Amino acid sequence: MAFWTNLLNSIFETGKPIRAVDGRALRDNPIAIAEGAPDAPGLQHRALAIVAAGDIAKLQRLPIVASGEGFVDVVSAVLLNSGTLRARGTFWVGSQYEGARARFFRRRNGVETMVADLAGITNAGIVLTADIPFQPLDRITMRVGRVGTGVAVQASNSTFSTSGGDLWLLEKTDAADVVNSSRGS
Repeated sequence: MAFWTNLLNSIFETGKPIRAVDGRALRDNPIAIAEGAPDAPGLQHRALAIVAAGDIAKLQRLPIVASGEGFVDVVSAVLLNSGTLRARGTFWVGSQYEGARARFFRRRNGVETMVADLAGITNAGIVLTADIPFQPLDRITMRVGRVGTGVAVQASNSTFSTSGGDLWLLEKTDAADVVNSSRGS
């Protein structure tokens, strides 16, 4: 990480060359700002990294049951950085099955698009996964429910995961917990 150096105006004289040490500071100071060096003005955190989908959970929600017809949000977040996240959940239904599904949505610029519609939920349980690309200010939502009649659909161990990079959240589902973050919660 580059170090921030305070440079006083009095060290720069019109028509005179600058000292090498001051030239290096002029070169390194913008880097120190971008990296969030102590005492550097501007950014308080490092620039937001692009993340890749992976298996390190960053946002998780404990069990939820969708008992009525239609769908309920399991986990949802508005993200400040960009990349791809892995949305994963374990889903199951009672002994009677009809139309149970997990759906994943991305809302961008006010338009919500279904990016994955996963069927095949049984009473034995199934893990469903979708890798979802996102840009800053996208809302990613995992929903569970059923089309038509049937028994309640349950979701457990629902996560948004990356290969290790942090998800920078503008907002998230209240019941969801930030985990495995290098920035704290």
